[in-house]
Amino acid sequence: MLKLIILTCSFLILSSCSLPKKNYSNIATNSGAFSRQENALWDSFIVPYVKNTNFNNIIELYDFCTYMLIPMNAAFLYQKHEGMTLFKDHVNTFLTPSIKNNYISLSKSINKIQYLFLLSEYCKLAQIYNNNTNDSQFLIPELITFIESELSQWWNDPAWQWDTSPFPNLKSRIDWKLTASPELHNFYKKWILDETFYVFGIAGNLKFITRYSSQTLDQGLLNDILETAQRVFQEGIQHEPNGGWVLQPGIPKDHPEFWYAGYQSNMPADLPEKKLVDDISWDTSHFMRIPVVLECLRISSQENELFYQELQQGLGYQF
Repeated sequence: MLKLIILTCSFLILSSCSLPKKNYSNIATNSGAFSRQENALWDSFIVPYVKNTNFNNIIELYDFCTYMLIPMNAAFLYQKHEGMTLFKDHVNTFLTPSIKNNYISLSKSINKIQYLFLLSEYCKLAQIYNNNTNDSQFLIPELITFIESELSQWWNDPAWQWDTSPFPNLKSRIDWKLTASPELHNFYKKWILDETFYVFGIAGNLKFITRYSSQTLDQGLLNDILETAQRVFQEGIQHEPNGGWVLQPGIPKDHPEFWYAGYQSNMPADLPEKKLVDDISWDTSHFMRIPVVLECLRISSQENELFYQELQQGLGYQF
């Protein structure tokens, strides 16, 4: 129940503050945007949630990204200094050796990469704030180095795949998913999963940081990931007549989670006959991650900004 309240408060703060859309130059000019009611919500729910994070529970770190991504953006975009400090303290706590090493020891999972994405968002927001205020107090170079190291492992380590041996690395798995002919009743094996898009988003955030920071990062790694990301959004989507687009239509149709998607209502309580939808695309619970990833990719380089901006506009038509 508490998590539901926190999530509701996050959206209330977001909607009432009217965040400046994609205009990061506004980050230094929006101080005082929180109303008395919003500050009360913040103090009652956001502060205790952040301060009581259980860093040893990877599920809770996954939830932390779900609930705190919006408040963290709001804190930086509106110069809520106590809020920015709240998240800085959270990050510094994570970087204590015992907590960081426990995270490193965990197997790769969507829980792990989602929290790593939140850490990359913190670094991006801190860099934007520094760009506009010349105030570097929220920059944490150690965190950027840590994220790059973890990202390299996600990209270069063997990548699991359903019912077969792992691929040599994540890029080779993506190549296969984009080019392989799907086997009968196994279309879903070509599904590019959401953890992959978090890898894209993290690379986009780090690339953005390198545009303004003197910190040295592996440009070969970042460029390789971002080039692959662009290929996915070129080859893996289907444009719609209304200007929208869908991601990998038809690919997840025979995954067990989609077996009964063809039932509009009144599905029998016992397991009915499968009713597949041939052109079904991602469900909203998975796709909810894509808009923020597109923004990370949009700001990663000036050369590709228009490409991703048009995809963002397409989502506006789609939804």
